[in-house]
Amino acid sequence: MNKDQIIVALQRRGFDAFWAQHKEDALQMLLDGITSGSSVGWGGSVTLNQVGVKEALQQRGDVKLLNRDEAIDAADKHRIQVATFGCDYYLMSTSVLTVDGLLVNIDGMGNRLAALMYGPRVVYVVAGVNKICANETEALDRVRNMAAPANVKRLERDTPCAASGRCHDCLVDDCICSHIVITRRAWVPKRIRVILVNETLGI
Repeated sequence: MNKDQIIVALQRRGFDAFWAQHKEDALQMLLDGITSGSSVGWGGSVTLNQVGVKEALQQRGDVKLLNRDEAIDAADKHRIQVATFGCDYYLMSTSVLTVDGLLVNIDGMGNRLAALMYGPRVVYVVAGVNKICANETEALDRVRNMAAPANVKRLERDTPCAASGRCHDCLVDDCICSHIVITRRAWVPKRIRVILVNETLGI
């Protein structure tokens, strides 16, 4: 893997792109990039949990957190998720990114991808090198046949892929594959900031 090639490919598409050798470096980049007094929200992400950014921001205490993890019920969680569309910083990972700089994502409800595409002033995307794929075809295969089955198991959903480990293109109620979005460029230059971490993170 040529990290410089991937960083340049992301930058060519209008993303801001950074390389972090370790997850602790990625955490420091996030904390340095999020300004005091700003509002911060996030989508569901194993990667963010592993980096520890949510706990670090809570300890910092100088930002307004739109914390969906503290919602008291489904209605409150929905209210918080909608509020994140107007936040200063939105944090997420990506299902896959390609060597030539595409972000490829699969999502159930779509709130995470809606925020990626429009709304928050800045979106930070943190991804481990395990999520890099050679091209769009390989990326789509990974999100369907690796990431989605692993996530439905983690979320204890009842889908065919949870049992088989392979996509069945299902339409069951527990399906988490409602939206597949390929982000090929940033509409607002450098609004989307990708931190690529030289570790295995997320699913």
